[in-house]
Amino acid sequence: MPTPALPPLPVPRSLARSVRDAVRLNGFGDGWRQRGFSGGAAFLISGLVLLAVGRMDLVLYTSAGSMLSLYGHGLPYRARARTLLLLVLGMTASLAVALVCAATVDSTALLVLGAALLAAVHKMACEATRIGPPNNVVITFLAATAFFLPQELHEIPFHLALQLAGGALAWLVAMAPALRRPHGPERIAVARALEAAARGLRGTGTAHGTAAAVNSAWQTLFRAAERPRSAAGARA
Repeated sequence: MPTPALPPLPVPRSLARSVRDAVRLNGFGDGWRQRGFSGGAAFLISGLVLLAVGRMDLVLYTSAGSMLSLYGHGLPYRARARTLLLLVLGMTASLAVALVCAATVDSTALLVLGAALLAAVHKMACEATRIGPPNNVVITFLAATAFFLPQELHEIPFHLALQLAGGALAWLVAMAPALRRPHGPERIAVARALEAAARGLRGTGTAHGTAAAVNSAWQTLFRAAERPRSAAGARA
């Protein structure tokens, strides 16, 4: 006679929830609308200027600056201003390395190696500074592409100037909301923390998500409370 099949063992709800949380795809993160709008606006403005002068062939150089408006949207505006300035200058240095290599190196293997090394530097810098989405993806893509552009040494200063102009535009676009809501990032971070805590109390959220939101809010408020050293010294 055939042996009767054993009934399946019940799976604890806590285990099922932990498995679902482990394999769940992450969302776009907070601020994806702001990042998308800022990146699109900066790219559109710089692209229209190039289109008006008939030089769309230079769009990569302006994009290496304008696309930096995707960064820093979770930071208070004072910290965002400093971060974007350093990011623009860092991207200028990366682009300079890539363009010099493109103009002086003929070996494709060496160019690939240079792009890989620069990508590693970007990854370590973004991890160390915790710059947030989109992390090193955009800057690495733009800098790595520049390794393989037709380039002459005498053209590099002009191309770097275009990148700096795009970076200045990105800075203005990313900082523009401060004119209307100077404390917007802090308010959003606190609201996200409260929403995460409420989901945790209802049992629809995770402890990790709540802790991450609360930590992000604390970090945002801490950075908002920072003052320049010169101002602090003057008050003392």
